[in-house]
Amino acid sequence: LNDRHASIISLIPDNLEIKPFYQWISRNTRIDYFSSLKQARKKIAAFLRKKSSEEGLALCYITNVKEKSEQYGCQSDQAVQEIFKLDAWLEHLHSNLPLESNLLVIGDHGMISIPQEKQYVIKERDFLMQYLLAPPSGEITQPFFHVIPGQEEAFTKHFYNIPAGKSFTLLNPQDVERLHLLSPELLCPGIKGRMGTFIGISREPASIEYVCDNKPRKRKMAFSGGLRKEEMNVSLYKAGK
Repeated sequence: LNDRHASIISLIPDNLEIKPFYQWISRNTRIDYFSSLKQARKKIAAFLRKKSSEEGLALCYITNVKEKSEQYGCQSDQAVQEIFKLDAWLEHLHSNLPLESNLLVIGDHGMISIPQEKQYVIKERDFLMQYLLAPPSGEITQPFFHVIPGQEEAFTKHFYNIPAGKSFTLLNPQDVERLHLLSPELLCPGIKGRMGTFIGISREPASIEYVCDNKPRKRKMAFSGGLRKEEMNVSLYKAGK
């Protein structure tokens, strides 16, 4: 695109909790918000009509299926109905695009349903916390543990004696790199440093979430961010005009 600032627009839901993140990654290109799929469709069509004689790119981030999956589960009737709604919306959007437009549909990530009994919670005063420099970070389906130097053996022993230890295997960053779990290439030192001492790799659909004592936990049925194929595989569809 010749003038990237003028030729790109990103559309995100106006209730999205991570707006600052999208403002950061937009790199000074235009951001607009929508409160419904109908409004998003109209804004995409209007933007591309203005760009009909030149290159233009409209990016639209849709969270409806993700939200229904988190609330009711990936295989729930509610999530499936949301997929049908999105399919109809995409058909309508495609039919209203200017000539010579291309519609690309790609998933951000996959998701898995995790039963409540496999959703493990670590609190501020949990015994496990005495071994950690900071609360677990990373994805709750693949948590990073920054262990106090010299406490690695004690942490590992305690971890495998709690319920979560039956669902997770602890690997160090060198193991993760050697097994090419996160990348076919070698990991840079900065990335490995952020991983901490151990990475929890789930052996079954499970999660480990750190929750502050004064913060209510948001109940979810489905999650992403782990290494299971259902979480990592995404689809790509292209429809031209």
